[in-house]
Amino acid sequence: MLNKYFNDNSKNKNIIIGKFVLEKKKLNDISFYKSTLKNISITNSNLKDFEIILSKLETCNFSNSEFKNLFLKQTLIQNSKVTGADFAETIIKNVKIDNSKLNLTNFKFANIENTIFKNCDIKNSDFHGVKLKNVSFINCDLSEVNFSQAEFKNIDLRKSNIQNTIMDINNFREITISPSQIILVANALGINIKN
Repeated sequence: MLNKYFNDNSKNKNIIIGKFVLEKKKLNDISFYKSTLKNISITNSNLKDFEIILSKLETCNFSNSEFKNLFLKQTLIQNSKVTGADFAETIIKNVKIDNSKLNLTNFKFANIENTIFKNCDIKNSDFHGVKLKNVSFINCDLSEVNFSQAEFKNIDLRKSNIQNTIMDINNFREITISPSQIILVANALGINIKN
């Protein structure tokens, strides 16, 4: 019965789905509007033209899945896992991602705006060429993250681990950091600090 929500060209509105597993599938043109997805596992799959708006995703697993033309707006993602997923060139707006694993995830050339990442493991992820505007990373592990050639506008990195994070020098003007992170930023800029 749940398969009807995950068929190509399905438009889903005001639904609640729990405990559903898909693996190694190709899905096209699926949307969820004002919906709740809980304990959903879609792994090692290709998802094209996926749209999630005004929805809630809780305890979901999208690990190692590829999202082509994903549009994610006004959505809450909690306690979920998207390790190794591919979100290249996606649009993410007005989203809150809380207590989730996003390590080894590809966000290359995505557009992320008015979004909060809170208590997330994002280490070793790739944000190359991403446009980030009004984005907060609160208590996140951003170690070894690649932000090269990304465009920053009002980015808050306070209380997050930014050790060995790669950023272009121009982006330092658009970040807010805590005093304890100054040494890490100085090291990233090649500044030697001595007593």
